[in-house]
Amino acid sequence: MASGSKGSSLARHKRSTFGILGFEEKQGWKGFAFRATTLDAVRKWASEEDIEEARKFAHTFRPQHLPTDKMEVSFARSSGAGGQNVNKVNTKAEVRFSMSAAKSWLPRYTVKQLSALERNRINKRGEFVVQSQRHRTQEKNLHDCYAKIFDMIRDASYVPSEASEEKQERIKELAEKATESRIKRKKEHSSKKKDRKARKSGDFF
Repeated sequence: MASGSKGSSLARHKRSTFGILGFEEKQGWKGFAFRATTLDAVRKWASEEDIEEARKFAHTFRPQHLPTDKMEVSFARSSGAGGQNVNKVNTKAEVRFSMSAAKSWLPRYTVKQLSALERNRINKRGEFVVQSQRHRTQEKNLHDCYAKIFDMIRDASYVPSEASEEKQERIKELAEKATESRIKRKKEHSSKKKDRKARKSGDFF
């Protein structure tokens, strides 16, 4: 019980620190990922060229721009409760595309973000896989898959705006406080270890 509490505390601290440094936690299909929320944080891993390319792409990207001809579609039987025919016919839709091939129609920035934010949708063959069984027809489930892909690509193409000087100062201040807090915790932890060693040594006398 204590270890679980300690783990959740460390997780909260990690999320808090990432937030201070310009990242936010995003819940994906499975698990979590961290997305940059400030331009300074983005610039640590993306070039100015990639950032500008992603901005232009996000501004013009529309659902009809999805290259469905570069995606593989398949259908299977839906699972769970449903209507009269829902579990008897192949209404569940699945759409997949190669992340490597996606570099030809997506900005590098978007590919990197999509790979990080939705990493659990990528299988061992490097394919990005999306499924839907919300509806009772193949057509509606297929359209739902395409809608999900569009939303995830648009989300992955987001580039934060330049922070104001006031905000930048605030971020710097919070980052310094986070560093001080981390150093303090390390010293406290080191002190506790020394105390435990001293007590153990005392047991032999």
